[in-house]
Amino acid sequence: MAQMDARKWQRLRNLLDQALDLPPQQRQNFLRHLPEDFAELRDDLRRLLSQQERTQRLFDNNAVGLAAQVLRDEDTRAADETLGRQFGAYRLTRLLGVGGMGMVYLAERAHGKFTQSVALKVVQTAMGAAGHERFERERQILAGLMHPNIAALYDGGELPDGQAFYTMEYVDGVPITLYCVEAACSVDERVRLLRDVAAALAYAHRNLVVHRDIKPSNILVTDAGQIKLLDFGIAKLIGNTNDPALTRTAAAPMTANYAAPEQFRNEVITVATDVYQLGMLFFQLLTGTTPYRADPADTYAWARAVAEEEPMTLPRALDPVLTHSVWGDAVDVPRLRRQLGGDLDAIVRKMLSKLPANRYGSMDALVADLDAFLQHRPVAARRPSLLYTLARFVSRHRYAVSSAIIVILFLCATVVFALHQASTATREAERANAVADFLVGLFQVSDPGVNRGEKLNANQILERGATHLEKELTRQPLQRARLFAMIGEVYSALGDFPRARKPLQESIDIQRNATDADPLDFGHALRAMAWITHRQGDSRAALNLLDEADTLLQIDSPRALDERATVHSYKALALKALGDFATARVEFASALAFADRAGTADSVKAAAIHNNLGLLLRDRGDPKAARVELERALAIYRRDYGEDHYRTTGTEQNLAMLLMDIGDADAARPLLEATGARNLALFGEANSDYANAQNMLGNIDRGAGNYDQALQHYATADRAYRAALGDNHAYVAFPENNAGELELRRGNFAAALIRFDHALILRRHALAADHPELADSLASRSQALLGLQRYDEAARDAEEALKIRRAKLDPDSPAVVQNLYQLGLLRYALGDSAAKPLWDEAIERASRVYPVDSAAMRDLRRNIADPAAALRNSSKAVAGD
Repeated sequence: MAQMDARKWQRLRNLLDQALDLPPQQRQNFLRHLPEDFAELRDDLRRLLSQQERTQRLFDNNAVGLAAQVLRDEDTRAADETLGRQFGAYRLTRLLGVGGMGMVYLAERAHGKFTQSVALKVVQTAMGAAGHERFERERQILAGLMHPNIAALYDGGELPDGQAFYTMEYVDGVPITLYCVEAACSVDERVRLLRDVAAALAYAHRNLVVHRDIKPSNILVTDAGQIKLLDFGIAKLIGNTNDPALTRTAAAPMTANYAAPEQFRNEVITVATDVYQLGMLFFQLLTGTTPYRADPADTYAWARAVAEEEPMTLPRALDPVLTHSVWGDAVDVPRLRRQLGGDLDAIVRKMLSKLPANRYGSMDALVADLDAFLQHRPVAARRPSLLYTLARFVSRHRYAVSSAIIVILFLCATVVFALHQASTATREAERANAVADFLVGLFQVSDPGVNRGEKLNANQILERGATHLEKELTRQPLQRARLFAMIGEVYSALGDFPRARKPLQESIDIQRNATDADPLDFGHALRAMAWITHRQGDSRAALNLLDEADTLLQIDSPRALDERATVHSYKALALKALGDFATARVEFASALAFADRAGTADSVKAAAIHNNLGLLLRDRGDPKAARVELERALAIYRRDYGEDHYRTTGTEQNLAMLLMDIGDADAARPLLEATGARNLALFGEANSDYANAQNMLGNIDRGAGNYDQALQHYATADRAYRAALGDNHAYVAFPENNAGELELRRGNFAAALIRFDHALILRRHALAADHPELADSLASRSQALLGLQRYDEAARDAEEALKIRRAKLDPDSPAVVQNLYQLGLLRYALGDSAAKPLWDEAIERASRVYPVDSAAMRDLRRNIADPAAALRNSSKAVAGD
């Protein structure tokens, strides 16, 4: 598998852990039902699971373990032959799973008009006498456990050949971790589920049974939300220290990821072992990760961490990416941190104590603490104090306490409010007067009596205003900072990012050095600087500024929430530029959630988020959803700004680009011509939105065969991008790469290669090494080299492009399909038999992208059917955008 960044691996590893907790027969269903935000990881996850299945038997270094695994494989291969067989009154209908001790089938018992479905467990042939003893003990244990949250034992027996079996309640459910994600369970809902697990374990403990294999796959949740505890295969009877089947060996019965320190140390197993294992599950259910930094796959490092390291706190373990995978796109991470701190963290830390004596003395004690948490009462896991007890009392009786306090506070507040209002009014008046005086002075420079008849444009007015500001308000530094930020934002709105940087930096420097800076103003300035930094091509630096702004803005006020909506929207744009589309979508969802909390869901700021989310969806190959977002943004902009505002024209351009994607150039052209003319009149040529319009008009003319006109548009776009963004911005590569595509269509392969080389150099300088736009340049360059019959070089570029696209794009995207076909054609040209599997994959993926009778599908099949003709045509001209 290709090398991946740490953030992606963390997301993939979380899914892999969930999948490996499932029986092998259920893993394909798990893959098919991955949430949309994880679809891009499906192929990587499928390959990892396939590799795990191939190499599972090699993880055990002793011959006995390997032999047992081989025998289990034989049992699995024989399972299909067993289906339909009668076990007493039960007929086997489907294999549900293969565990360490036996195979579990879905079976039916027909009795008159009544049919009963059960789970039927058969001991594996590989287990020998010890395995049969464990199997029989599990049956005896289950026979003594009758609880609504424990899968019930129904029947048992033995066939004439001596093969033992038993039947139990069939649970149609999913592992608790997957259920919580799919059902979007809240913190309290997850605690209630685990409280039910603890109650079931408490019942087992009262019946002298320790489960000692608590993990997600052994705790299923039904559609009705009912917990069912399964698999007592390695359970231990309390007080039974002479059980030869459970003697500690190299193949000890435990799941290392959830095992307690005493299990690694080969010490006595008690009810405290179950408390610890449930604590590990609790931690995973709330954070999506483990409480230790060690990798559970590294047996030695993991055992040492469990035995020696202190677990992380719940809030500290929250990872930005994993948190969204566990709690959903709209989760408020700061609020979640507060919820997981305090009582919950104390409960989990007590469960995860290294010494069994320091954990809860019983599961009943844990149940009592979980009930206390859910009822807002003090929990035993925290040391009692007057302040803590009072806080829990207030939480439990908030309405009664609030009524009493309000009366007292009202009397105090009346006096304090009057004094505060007077002080605030004075400060706000000073602030408003300073802004008003500056604005009056700013626009006086356009008065003919002041500027001696000289006509000034907006840029000149701003420049003179900034010069005046450097000399004014020296005794009011924070007012100067606000005004510098305002000038910087106006330059930014004009698309003049180089000029915007200086006043914004002045604002940031003043506030960073001030002891009384308003965090909202400071965060706002950082956010504005992050935007121009991103637009000038340094998205990683922009993310650092946005993280700093987000930290400052963690204030519960409408203005702070509104600012944070914009911050998360900008984070999404920076992540998108770095090629992390999945996390970008999560950030857009967070931005919309903050806008909703701020009461600005129908504002122009929310329109910006919808616009940018639409562009992301377009890039991910979902034009229908993209159009919904863009049209929603455009409706808000037209309502609030009118037709001539740059926001309106920018969104119209984005909609035009989408129309071009779906082949409606006739509808796109008038939109682009109108927005381009308005932007030129308003802002001049040094404007990125004007450059965008010219670039897209070039694409329309290229598609229509108007090549000279298209090249004029590309040249204009190149000048405008450079003037607005600088010579090294990634956007400058767009008209260059598009001009190369034009030369390909004309069959000028050498000229096209020069264009593609220039675009590739720009993108390697400005973008991450695995950014999808880099793949676009490499694929285009490969086409030019193909036309020049330089097949080896072309194949290298096509392979690099495909590697990036597999990692960053939907595996069924048109770009991946085209890349597979092109690489296959190059392999064919080189006489390499690897062409066929590439083409087979291209056809398979294309069938999920294009209608069967579409032109794209017909062309693909025709070219693959006659590659010699396709190769000849590639040396004449290459059509496409």
